[in-house]
This record gives sequence, C-alpha cells and structure tokens, in this order.
Amino acid sequence: MASPVVDLRGPRPRRPARRESVRVLHVIAGPDPAEGEALSAEVVTASRGRVALDRVVGLGCALDHMRLRAYALVLLQARHLDVARVALGELRRGHPAVPVILLTADADDASAVGAVRAGAEDCLASHTATGSGLVRAVLCALERTSHAETLRTQAVTDPLTGLANRHALQTSIDHALATARRKGRGLAVLFVDLDGFKDINDAHGHEAGDGVLREIARRFVSRTRDMDSVARLGGDEFVVVMEDLDDSRFAATLATKLLTAAAAPLDLGGTSVTLTASVGISVFPGDGDDAAALIRHADTAMYAAKTGGRSQFRYYRARMNEHSRARSVLRGALAEAVERDDLALHFQPVWQASRRRISSCEALLRWRRPGHGLVAPDTVLEVAEESGLLAPITARLVDGAGAMARRMRDAGFTVPVSLNLSQRQILDGDAVAQLTAAVQRYGLEPSALQIEIRESVLADVDPRVQRALADLTAAGLALVVDDFGSGVSSLRALSRVRPAAIKLDGTLVRELPAGVDATALVRAVIALASSLGLRVVAEGVETEDQARHLRALGCDDLQGYYYGHALPADEWLAYLRWAVTAVVGTDAPSGPRLAVARAPRAEAGPRVGDRPRVSGAALPRRSRGRVVVGAFRTS
Repeated sequence: MASPVVDLRGPRPRRPARRESVRVLHVIAGPDPAEGEALSAEVVTASRGRVALDRVVGLGCALDHMRLRAYALVLLQARHLDVARVALGELRRGHPAVPVILLTADADDASAVGAVRAGAEDCLASHTATGSGLVRAVLCALERTSHAETLRTQAVTDPLTGLANRHALQTSIDHALATARRKGRGLAVLFVDLDGFKDINDAHGHEAGDGVLREIARRFVSRTRDMDSVARLGGDEFVVVMEDLDDSRFAATLATKLLTAAAAPLDLGGTSVTLTASVGISVFPGDGDDAAALIRHADTAMYAAKTGGRSQFRYYRARMNEHSRARSVLRGALAEAVERDDLALHFQPVWQASRRRISSCEALLRWRRPGHGLVAPDTVLEVAEESGLLAPITARLVDGAGAMARRMRDAGFTVPVSLNLSQRQILDGDAVAQLTAAVQRYGLEPSALQIEIRESVLADVDPRVQRALADLTAAGLALVVDDFGSGVSSLRALSRVRPAAIKLDGTLVRELPAGVDATALVRAVIALASSLGLRVVAEGVETEDQARHLRALGCDDLQGYYYGHALPADEWLAYLRWAVTAVVGTDAPSGPRLAVARAPRAEAGPRVGDRPRVSGAALPRRSRGRVVVGAFRTS
C-alpha cells in the first residue's frame, strides 16, 4: 500500500477559543473562617465570572485539593505573616509552579518584599484588600507568571518546531545521565541529519522548508516514548535522547523508526518529495559520560552513516574519531590546494571500437596531496561540498577542460573533452554559465566539450536539474550518461533529456565475457540505445577479451586501462604528437583524425618503435609481447 502523502500547506485557522474562568484556591490558614468566606464571596462577585474560586480551611486540606485538581493560583490568607511564610514554603515545595498571593493583617512594604523573595507572587494587607482589588491582583499575578513562563519556554524551545533547543538538550541529557547512574541503566543519544534538505529549500523556498522541518519534528516525536526527549539543534539536525536503556540494540530499533518516518512522502504545493536521513548513535556509559561527549560521538557516527551511503544508521566506534579528525585535516588541506591551484586534470582516451579511432577523451580530476599520494576524485568532491569549495573547484575544472580543448585544436587534434559533473556542481557550481563562458573564452565550438552526468542525475525529477540539463543541450553541449545500468534511470528520462551517449556501468563490463547475465544486459542496453540513436561507451575495459566481446556486441566506444591510463595535460599532448609517427596503414578520410591500424596477431593496434617521454601509464597493455598504442594520422 502506498505511503500517505502529508500536505504541508498548514492547518486551517481555528475560531478563537472561548474564554475560561481562572480557577483559584483560597486557603484560610488563620483568620476566622467566616471572615475568609466573606472575602471569597466578594472576590467571586467582583470577578464577574473571570475567577472560579474554591475555598478550604487549613494547609493540609489545601495540599489535598492541589493533588486532585490543577489551580492557576493560590490565595493564601493568614492572620500573621510568619504563619503565611511557613505555609508558603510548604506550598512551594509541593507545587513550585503555582503562583501564591499572601494576604495577612500585618503586611507592610518591607515584609512584602521579603515574602516575594521567599517565592510569593505578591503580598497584600488584608485590611486594605477589597474584592475588586484582589481580582486585579490575581489577574496581574497570572499575567506576570504567564509572561515569565513564556520567556522560560522561549529560552529552552526551538521556535520553529516547538521541540527542545540546544540549551534544553544539554539539561535533558544531564538529568538523564543522573538518573541512569542512580538506576544503573543505559542511555542512548541519536544524532539525526536530513539528507538533501538544502535542495528542498532551494527548489521550493524557505517557507516550504520550514513546513518540512515541522512535519519531520512531529513524526519524530510520534515515534518516541514519553520518557524520550527530541530536540532540534538548528538547520536540519535533530537529537533524540533515549532513556532507561537496558540493551543498546534497542537504539537501533528507534533509529530505524526515525529513518522510516523521514522517508515518508511530503506534499509541497502539489509536488510529492521524499527525504532520507542519516543517524548516528552513541551509548552511555561506553561512548562517553557527559552530554558533550555523547553528542559529539553521535555526530561523528552520523557522518559515518552519511559517508556510507545515507538513509542508514551507525553506532559510534572509537576509530571514527580518527576518521573525523582526518576528515577535518583533509578539508583544510583541500582549501590550501585550491588556493595554490594544486588540482589538475588528467585525460584518458575513449576509442571508437569499429574503426580504432579516438572519439573523445575524458578529463579526470586529480589531486596529489603532499605526503599522502593521490586522493580519489569522489572524496575530493565530497570534501569540497562539506567545505563550501565546490564552486571554485568546478570553475577550475571547466576552465581546464576548455583550455585543453583549445590546445588540442591548435595542435591539429579535433578530440572532444568530456568532463564529469555531479548534481551539486550543476546546481551550486553554476556549471552551465561557466561552460558556456569557457566555450566563448577559448573560441571553441560547443561540440568541443561534453558533459558526463550520472544516471541518478538524469532520472532526478527536480525541476532545477531538468532545467540545467535543458540549458546545457540548448547551448550545444553534448550530454553523456555515466554508470548507465545501475538501475535508477528510466526510458522516460532518456527520451526527455536525449543525451548523445550512454556509458555502461563498469560493474557490467567487469563480468564480461564470461558473465551470461552481464552479456544479456549489455546487449539489451546497446539495442535500446540504437533504437534511440545514442552511442554506447563501455568504460573499465581492462582485457583484450573484454574489448573483443564488446565489439562483437556492437558497442560503439571503449575506454579503460587496456587502452591507456589518464595522463597529465603535457604528457597527453606528448602522447598524441608521438602517435603521429607510430601510425601504420591509411584508412582515414581527409582531415586530421586519430586512428589505430591493425597489428599482426593482435587486436589493439600497431607495433611501436621508440616510446615518447611520458609515463608508462600512457601506453596500453602489452598484447602477445608487443606494445600497441593509438596513433594520429593526417591525410
């Protein structure tokens, strides 16, 4: 059964609630009861229905009444101030939140100040008090109490969701820890962060985002026990404190409920959207013995869950601290690398399978961190997103791709450069404007640059993503869908965006040629692409058998270590220039192009004499003892 969609347009306005009378307990602790009875009647008459008054004689009866019924205020009448002060102390100990007005025969200014300091809301002289005066005193006292309570509530409450705020969370955990130590029980802190909430804010506005946060807060509260506490730290971060825990595995049950609650559909102005969440769990006493440590360690575990793929939970482990510190250092190192312009693009050839030509090259991000070696491109982009460095990095990558396209054109090579862009780069990095600017800046044809997007980006229904992809194709830039076959795309998405090519997911290529299922899937994808007029590129080709099998299946282009590793810019150009002298055969039409001639007893190309002065990674794998490599030829 489909999950219900929650409408966040807000509740309908309610009619104003009917004004109720204030219930007051009149306690007679000393004067003649008849005198007190007369005063009660006078107060009720003067209030005109605004005060409902119960009268009791004696402090014991008053405490019994207060245990059975809630009162907004106590009017404590005593003959002498010292008696009233003793009774006040008993009332405050039993019911500290209920305001008390003292009414005594010997009250003066000095004694009134002392009574207020002792906890009374007010102190009046009985011989000057009238019914209307007491009613006014009662209402003023309640107004002061209400205002003070409002201020106290605001100090500990998140104004958007009504949950506890950071300050209240600290107090809640401290109290829970004291109880856990006293009872010898466990305690869990769950740190929850919503995945993709910024995209909702950007696409639908902050008002819709606020509605989402309120709804998520309501869902989280509904999934927890009465003894648990739910707080919002700010932004899209929530913390749940799970008390009275006798087995840490129960925290996983609650984490699963929270993940399910976050993932239920939301209706934003007629558009159904879904969120996911990442949850980190720390447990007392093993993961910390104070609030700060438990929150910090739950936060660390949450980042581990987010890094691990999102929409999941992780328990804190001590080794995560090392990862967290290393991540922080990595963010600082990347910021320095961007400032020093240490990021570079390397270029890997993509070969046309049938005619042995290089059809394009893929620009790959490389950062060789001093003392640590090469950092994976996905890691660079993740850290850049965390650090706010994605926009400047995207600008450098786009400019580098444009610069290489121009350098190759000036050297006589017409090879399009393909550049990978993530969804975040397309949206936050303003990639569309940067790409069109690079084409103009370097005097290129739009076809000189190709944009690779993942299949998940193609299938994204976010209107901003679809608009950006439409703008890219309208500018004449070809789109290539990467990792096709991972299972998240659709025929509708392909027909809507109409990319120039699709790249087979590398996991499919690795199973070739032996994998029967992989072969069937590749054959089906190639047939689908052919019917839509799309080229098919196989990436991750590492063996001659894979290359031969893919050509037999009708794959258009091949890419992988079998055909060459990615090279730095200067080595890539040197590789192309050297390839001019290595060509064998003439099967090219007029105009400059890259081609591979057939080598004796080998599939991949001609034998080569002298190698260029480029890294060994420039050359393809050896085939039957011969080094084979692509070659450039001008007719």
